[in-house]
Amino acid sequence: MGYSCTADAMDTLGQLNEKIKARFKTSNMFTINGVNYFYEIGREQPSGAITGSLWKTHGDMMADKQPAYRAGTFKINADGTWARKPIPMKKMLEMRV
Repeated sequence: MGYSCTADAMDTLGQLNEKIKARFKTSNMFTINGVNYFYEIGREQPSGAITGSLWKTHGDMMADKQPAYRAGTFKINADGTWARKPIPMKKMLEMRV
């Protein structure tokens, strides 16, 4: 069983994923100003929105037992608009690929 959300919300998340993949060759990890970040999707929302958390790490993101600290939360409305996004996600979206 997969994650359930609206097509518009998934398209908006897909735009973020495409930028990350094009620049960093990963699906949900990126670096802004020397700080490493990754995001995780939260629970399904009855409205079809997508929610989740942004985490930051120090050092190698792929290393085991690397501590992560919450850097904020995000929400993409069911209609595909951003209701909330942390500054690092905003900067990632503004980057040229």
